[in-house]
Amino acid sequence: MSAKVAIYVRESTMRQVQKGYNLEEQKRILTARVNRDYKDGCEIIMMEERGESAKDLNRTKMKQLLDMVKREEIDAVYIIAIDRLSRSIIDMASLVQMFQEHDVDLISYQENIDLKTPQGRMQVNMLTVIAQWEREIISARVGRALLEGARQGKYVKSLPPFGYQKDPNERGKLILKEPEASFMKETFRRLDEEEITISELTVEYNSKKYFNRNWKHLYKMIRNPVYHGEVEIRGVAFKNLIPALISEKQQERIIAKIHTTKVFKKHQYLYRNVCYCGCGAKMKTTCTVSNKKTKKVFIYYYCVECNSKYYNELKITNALLKEINEYGNRIIKDELMDQATSKANQVFKKLNQLDVVHSKNAVDEKYYQDEHDRLMNELKDISGKLINDKRIGNFRFEKMEYKEQRSFILKNVEKIKISKTVNSAKIYWKDKDE
Repeated sequence: MSAKVAIYVRESTMRQVQKGYNLEEQKRILTARVNRDYKDGCEIIMMEERGESAKDLNRTKMKQLLDMVKREEIDAVYIIAIDRLSRSIIDMASLVQMFQEHDVDLISYQENIDLKTPQGRMQVNMLTVIAQWEREIISARVGRALLEGARQGKYVKSLPPFGYQKDPNERGKLILKEPEASFMKETFRRLDEEEITISELTVEYNSKKYFNRNWKHLYKMIRNPVYHGEVEIRGVAFKNLIPALISEKQQERIIAKIHTTKVFKKHQYLYRNVCYCGCGAKMKTTCTVSNKKTKKVFIYYYCVECNSKYYNELKITNALLKEINEYGNRIIKDELMDQATSKANQVFKKLNQLDVVHSKNAVDEKYYQDEHDRLMNELKDISGKLINDKRIGNFRFEKMEYKEQRSFILKNVEKIKISKTVNSAKIYWKDKDE
């Protein structure tokens, strides 16, 4: 029986295409390499991904490839370079382990790596660490550039906030945009002077077609410090960077007043304002109580536009639970990765300093070698602790309290769409395009 070989090719941006191998070049080079390695012939499965980042494994073709590896349907995977698979230390380590467990070979053309050899496995680990380090360095450089632009008095974020627009006559400056700016000024005035809740104000605006958003969105805008002229860039606050609509003291007074009003309803609706019908309309909420003794509450969502049936909240949760837990685990993994990368960067800094003093003959050879070995072992410990961290994979949405669940949904979910049946529920994450 002839061997089955998967060729995985990926490109994420046009700039990357210009600086490296585009998809067609990757396919041509790797096909030639496979034909050279399998002279008796083999079945080639081409897997192509365009516009996808390697920050995680949440990619369509990558998932298909991993399913084929788990089912042992392929004998080898060919890639143009290691970073085509992943730039994550954790993800790369799990891929190497999976390939080894299912006896699948991994061949990287650019680095000339074969995973079946000890040298190949060592190279993969080292290149993954370097790729992750390079990604963090680039991010730091971008952050420094943004901070420098803000220090020069420029608005460096990509999109202006509601009520502002880019100044066509001066780059990096914002000016007020009407009628949005007047709308925000009037909103601040009414909340400050009138006895009205932010929820009541939103209902009024929606009925008059002024503001077709929920009260939470308006609340977030009210609390945004940009309206008193303060813009935050990479954790640093810059004042007077854009024209202010109100004073800082007035905004603080309004926020304090809002916190004293009741905006929540009696029952706890987990997916309120994020649950949408297949017709596109936002779903309404309702509930029933089982009996006077147990007082068990059943939460339902329904659409008034297309007269849909009522969808039970618990069934919606069960239908989405697997995806929610996977997403939650990804967040935990990313946070741990950031912590490990920060520690690794400190070790790399020490290694660089050690190389500098060694090049100047400021330390003897034995001290240099001992210190170098110690720092390399420290890097291995960081990687090992990261891989074996028990928090990875242990996120359980169903075990959380309501407040934690609701906070997680509001922070991460853009909307949940239900068409006809609960099992058709689809979740849209806020960072999907990142």
